[in-house]
Amino acid sequence: MFTKLKKKIEEENQTELVIGILPPQLPTPTHSRRASDCGVSTPGRSTCSEASDSDREQKPKKQPQGNLAENDNSRHKSSTSKRSMPTSADYEEIVHKLQLIKREKQELERQLRESEQRVELLAGRCENREEIESFQSQEMAKVKHLLLCSQQELRAADERLRQRSQELQQSRNRAAELEKVLSEGGEQARARDLERDKAALEAEVDRLKQDTLQNAARISQLECELGSLTDEHDGLKHTHDVYKSKATTMIDEKDRHISDLEDKVRTLEKRLEGTTLTGDEHVQSLVEERKQLEKKLDESRQHLSEVKTSWSDKINNLEAQIFNLNQKMAEDSQECSRMEKLLAEAQKCLKDQQQQCAKFEGQLLERDTELASMRRSHEEELQRQHALQDSQLDELRMQAADLRAQLTQAQRDRDREASQAQACIVSGFCTAAFKGWLLLP
Repeated sequence: MFTKLKKKIEEENQTELVIGILPPQLPTPTHSRRASDCGVSTPGRSTCSEASDSDREQKPKKQPQGNLAENDNSRHKSSTSKRSMPTSADYEEIVHKLQLIKREKQELERQLRESEQRVELLAGRCENREEIESFQSQEMAKVKHLLLCSQQELRAADERLRQRSQELQQSRNRAAELEKVLSEGGEQARARDLERDKAALEAEVDRLKQDTLQNAARISQLECELGSLTDEHDGLKHTHDVYKSKATTMIDEKDRHISDLEDKVRTLEKRLEGTTLTGDEHVQSLVEERKQLEKKLDESRQHLSEVKTSWSDKINNLEAQIFNLNQKMAEDSQECSRMEKLLAEAQKCLKDQQQQCAKFEGQLLERDTELASMRRSHEEELQRQHALQDSQLDELRMQAADLRAQLTQAQRDRDREASQAQACIVSGFCTAAFKGWLLLP
């Protein structure tokens, strides 16, 4: 467009130079020459206005008929000299204007490239944020899966603990029966062995209780970590929304800036085209430009009102989110108080169980004293039934050996399962922590 305009101006200047070189005896009227000079450039219009002013000054003067021809010749010579003088200056001024327009165009193109680079950078950042959020959601799913697995393993451990407690109760019942038989048989060494077995089983029960408490503490820790991860996820989601809104606003501003630059370029082109127009046409173009500017002003006002309404909606949404977060904090505090109550109840139950264990130990001591008295009373019967009791005691030894083997095997299975579960949990959390550390910016 600018090259065409430059060529057109050069052609007009060449034609003007040719007209200035022509001899002054051409039979052309002065008014047509003024119109052609006014259509070339702005300095041409100034010469035209000067010539018209000189004509107006000369019209009211009354001169004789003999001087009219001389005045016409002098006016013709002065107008031709004035037309031929400012051509080089006009050309230099137009070239200077074209250079300014080219520089402005290059500056606008540079700004446009910078805005496009910024938009691409923002798009890349948005994509990176989306990838990070996808990775975080995957890690959250893994952590939840690990938490569910640990809860299932805890339930299985509780079930095994109940089974072991039932087996322990059965073994206690059998031990009581054996103690009764031993009281009838009067074997004090075997009674001591059974008491040692009983103490070992009680120690095993205490250890299982400690394991359950440790698992409960681990579950509470995992729940706390899950809560912190959810809070971090919500924070990242909020920052993503903020960056997304900023990106949209920057893109809108870029589009608006580009449209403004295009409008400025169009107005500059119209102004350059307006240099070749007459006075009325130039005024009409200015009026149209004013109408367009008023229309743009109305559009900008409407856009400003829309932006205000959108920001009010966003503020309302943020207030609603704050209200929801406050409710969530209140619910979390209630949950913490409930968990504290449950912990206090669990501690109370543990104390009750310890009291029951002490009570059982007292009962066992009473039974031991009863066994001693029964041993003294049944010593005579033991001598008569010694042969029968030997066979029964051999059978009881075999049963006790089977019970010990079963208990040792169950203990090994439980230890192996506990170590496997702990290794799985530790490896899962290590991988999750390592991935989270890698994903940190």
